[in-house]
Amino acid sequence: MAEEKENLKKDDNIEDVSLKKKEEGKGITVYYVTDPICCFSWFFEPEIRKFNMLYKDSVDFKIVMGGLMKSFEELKKEVPEFKEPKDIGEHCKEESGNYGMPLDGTVWAKDPLSSSYPPSKAIKLVGEISKSSSEKILRMMREEMMVFNRNISKDSVMEDILNRQNRNGAKIIADIKEGKADALFDADLKFAEELGADVFPTVVIADSEGNGIRIKDFTDFETMEKALYEVAGEEIEPAPLPSFDSLFDYSRNLFFKEIEVMYDIEPEMVEDFISKNMPENSYEIREILGTKFVIRK
Repeated sequence: MAEEKENLKKDDNIEDVSLKKKEEGKGITVYYVTDPICCFSWFFEPEIRKFNMLYKDSVDFKIVMGGLMKSFEELKKEVPEFKEPKDIGEHCKEESGNYGMPLDGTVWAKDPLSSSYPPSKAIKLVGEISKSSSEKILRMMREEMMVFNRNISKDSVMEDILNRQNRNGAKIIADIKEGKADALFDADLKFAEELGADVFPTVVIADSEGNGIRIKDFTDFETMEKALYEVAGEEIEPAPLPSFDSLFDYSRNLFFKEIEVMYDIEPEMVEDFISKNMPENSYEIREILGTKFVIRK
């Protein structure tokens, strides 16, 4: 463990943390601070998804909305190199080649988002009813924006996504407008600040006393696993890898990078892996933005 700790601390984005908030009696808590419009959180999707699936029975996994963009004008004050919305899309597109997840980015030029607050509030409201549903909606919002260029700050788009996850989209949008999500969202913003999450994604792994490790920016599954073991003081037995077919319960589209990370296989082996784990004629392989993905028929 001492050697792992030394290796972890060689990364400038990894540091010890002591939280004021404690989760008494709940063992280890993993806080994932993110935002639905954050492209680096989209690139991080395969890694955090695997971590959550393998350790969800051993830790209390909590998603915290960080409030990336109240408005473009506010964001521009913090990131002055973004002169106009299209600069965000161009930056994200440029970075996407380093991570293997598809991203278009032209929504920022054609139909720029007004704010990340409305979709974040929708996720918080759904989370009050179903944690798993809110996680699926967060995934779908990201995918619809990053890959299919939909403006997820628009009521009509949010309503469609919510309805597709069997939630009453019209009511949730109305509740947001009436301020019913404000307290939940504001509490997340405050807590994200307490967690020291000044970049997204940020993962904080803490024990019941609030002591743990903070990992800022993109990281990989192995680093989070080592941090978990360090906080726990011992190795924790992960759950078995999920069956391939069960991954479609979380999202309709599975990008090849997600399959590579989940099952630790090389890119050239993905199609063969799919054919061995899915009945013939039960799936379809497609391609978008130069990236392959699979859907279940």
